[in-house]
Amino acid sequence: MPTLARGEEAKPDPKMEFDPAHAEKMKEGLDLFKANVRQILIKSCVECHGGAEVESGLDLATRKGLLRGGSKGPAVVSGKSRDSNMWRFIAHKEDPKMPDGAERLPEDQIAAVAKWIDLGAPYDSPLVPNPRDPDRWTNTVIKDDARNFWSFQPLVRRNPPAVKNTAWVRSPIDAFVLAKLEEKGLTPSGPAEKRLLIRRAYFDLIGLPPTPEEVEAFVSDKDPEAYSKLLDRLLENPHYGERWGRHWLDAARFAESHGFEQDYDRPYAFHFRDFVIKALNQDMPYNQFVRWQLAGDEIEPENPLAMMATGFLGAGVFPTQITANEVER
Repeated sequence: MPTLARGEEAKPDPKMEFDPAHAEKMKEGLDLFKANVRQILIKSCVECHGGAEVESGLDLATRKGLLRGGSKGPAVVSGKSRDSNMWRFIAHKEDPKMPDGAERLPEDQIAAVAKWIDLGAPYDSPLVPNPRDPDRWTNTVIKDDARNFWSFQPLVRRNPPAVKNTAWVRSPIDAFVLAKLEEKGLTPSGPAEKRLLIRRAYFDLIGLPPTPEEVEAFVSDKDPEAYSKLLDRLLENPHYGERWGRHWLDAARFAESHGFEQDYDRPYAFHFRDFVIKALNQDMPYNQFVRWQLAGDEIEPENPLAMMATGFLGAGVFPTQITANEVER
């Protein structure tokens, strides 16, 4: 609040003054909501967007949820029905056409929703009892079939299934693979010859081909553990971290410049890249790998590698030019 000079009288903020026209408009919208729109939303929308489910993150049970919207953005632009996703979707002007999997709403209902939006889209009360708070994701309802997803199940020990071609099975994992193949009437491919094996291992683990000398040495090696030893050598190779670190750097959106229009260089970004490479080559535990990236400077402030890890927080694109509108906000 600005400071008043001595003797100066405070002037009313025009934004805070009562607007009779606006009040009348909202009253008309509220009457329309009570008489018509409320039942339209309850009957045609809330089952998927505010009742037991909240599809696409859109919860219409409250006006707060309506204005916040979901994955497609705000459901309504107050006072502008033609700019609102809700009207465009129920009028079948754009996909996804709503209600999903049902007939298009009658014209009079679409018109009523449009007028209600133009009048400010007021609510008298939530559309369902005990509505969620859109600001609290912990209120999200998780369906039972989502809880049954395979990766959420507790680990259990299973005996390998019985298979016909027992000679092909070298480990318990092979039995599970072969059982599915036999179920589909398929047979596994034959064993790869050694020249192919060494190329697969090199490209998969370090991203580079073996030299002709390395190929010949592997082919002529009669040790039954030759392949296992080859894999161990490649996992100890510094190129392993470089090859597989790229996947994490892509997920972190790592770059050595800021992106956007003013694409300034980041001269010290390489520290985070080097941390990822070193972490993989050192076989760092995953929980430590993540924690250091989020708060390595707090967890181990004297450890240079932990400090390098926090580069994750600034690894992605970052706008370096602020617009006039952003300054005003």
